[in-house]
Amino acid sequence: MNRKKRILFNTEFSLLNSGYSTYSLDCLRYLYNTGKYELFELAAYCEPGNPSIHQVPWKVFPNLPTPGNQQENAIYESDNTNAFGKWKFEKVLLECQPDIVFDVRDIWYCTYSIHNPLRRFYNLFLMPACDAEPQAPDWINSYSNVDGIATYSKWAKDLLDIQCNGNYNYIGRASPASNPEVFKPLGDKRKVKEFLGVHPENKIVGMVARNQDRKLFPALMNTFASFLEKAPQHLKDSTYLYLHTAYPDVGWEMSKLLLDYGLSNKIYFTYKCLSKNCQYVHASLFKDAIGVCPKCKSKSAVTPKSSDGISNEELNIVYNCFDVYIQYAKNEGFAIPVLEAATAGIPTIVVDYSAMCDFKETLDSIPLKPSVYERECSSGRYTTIPNHSQAINELIKILSLPFNIRRRKGYESRQLAIKNYDKQEMFSVWEKAFDAAEFKNWREPARFIQPNLNFPNPPNAYEFVRTCLENIVQYPELFDTYMMLRAIRDIERGFTEQRGSLLFHDEKSIINRPNDFKRFTPDDFIQECLRIVNNYNNWEKVRVERLGV
Repeated sequence: MNRKKRILFNTEFSLLNSGYSTYSLDCLRYLYNTGKYELFELAAYCEPGNPSIHQVPWKVFPNLPTPGNQQENAIYESDNTNAFGKWKFEKVLLECQPDIVFDVRDIWYCTYSIHNPLRRFYNLFLMPACDAEPQAPDWINSYSNVDGIATYSKWAKDLLDIQCNGNYNYIGRASPASNPEVFKPLGDKRKVKEFLGVHPENKIVGMVARNQDRKLFPALMNTFASFLEKAPQHLKDSTYLYLHTAYPDVGWEMSKLLLDYGLSNKIYFTYKCLSKNCQYVHASLFKDAIGVCPKCKSKSAVTPKSSDGISNEELNIVYNCFDVYIQYAKNEGFAIPVLEAATAGIPTIVVDYSAMCDFKETLDSIPLKPSVYERECSSGRYTTIPNHSQAINELIKILSLPFNIRRRKGYESRQLAIKNYDKQEMFSVWEKAFDAAEFKNWREPARFIQPNLNFPNPPNAYEFVRTCLENIVQYPELFDTYMMLRAIRDIERGFTEQRGSLLFHDEKSIINRPNDFKRFTPDDFIQECLRIVNNYNNWEKVRVERLGV
């Protein structure tokens, strides 16, 4: 075909300050600079009229409802998964008619793109944030039903190899890649600390993370409080913890944690002045959600959020203030701040679990053994808490090193970061896969499903479900899938825990967990099959009318 391939990227919004957004922006820029593709972005956390949309050279489709539009807001709020793009997806598909759709978020963010009424018109590539084990059975089934799977880490690839038993199309590791021209050592660390408002003689243990449940801020504060009790006096007096995070946010109550662990005078936070004429970024002991800016004296200094953060250049200054970086988390799909810190020349400490396992080899990070594994109620995955005593000992050990040795360790980590997370190598995984994918024809002749309800009553639940899929849905790709097995189970026991479509994953419970059971009979399954067919036919009708097929 004499046209560029059209690619739709489902993401949070490439201009936010989050891990997914950082990756999205870097990846989209890489793909755009090849000149090969026509790019589109379905931006989950962007509203219509956002002027930032025009700061990127590809078309952005905002997912949030129009402010003040009650009808849109009612539809948006009717399903929690609409926050991830579900309610806009088919409309965006028909507008941009992509050959390729890809998504790099958690699998439950993008279930709507896997079994979709318009699925035959696009190649689907995913890079799920595999951040714990085991992966749920419905996720494993989904990985085998897309055109290509990339992973953030080698750890994730090894996990999928075991759980998928080879039944998935692996296209490669496409990890994030930090920019060594932005994240880099800035020279005199004392001057960097003074610039931010930190005493130049202080030693800083730093962490950069979203304020959310799986980031172990309480455990880190507990470890740091114990470190202050056990460390030599000179380290106890001079060492501070630095948390670059947002407050308030969806996670921890920072003011209470500071009081609980007695650390109000021992933890720095990043603050940014919201005054347009100031925008001063500095470090400060905790001054609640908003404080006085030391530069312009207005009460407008807040902790940076994903929607109103600091620039990468400013974040690099924060990293350069650290003497050691530590990542305390239950689990991670990648942990971009670890890579950024290492690229900035900072020695790193990580929990030896999930994607963070890679950093032992790729960044020479110091691994902390998990002390306990806990299983999540919602997903059945294991998360962990790092070994408290080992963390204390590692902090004492590295902070007791002469500055030049610590700096050399950081420099070695930077060289490994540049070598092992090369942007060209990582993002070319997508480029090669997309170049090999076939063009799609959105103007195919109409193909409506005419359900056949005249079939003999099968002898058992297995035959009944298979017959319904064959005669009503007429979608053989669903044979022997997790959805089919789940329907058989629910018919046999007479009830279901599902809400909405049977094509939803069990993991939808993470988003909207039911607290009771619903009766489920063979007739209910037939009605669900008819609902799937009606949804398919409705969107096929829209496609035919919209494209003039």
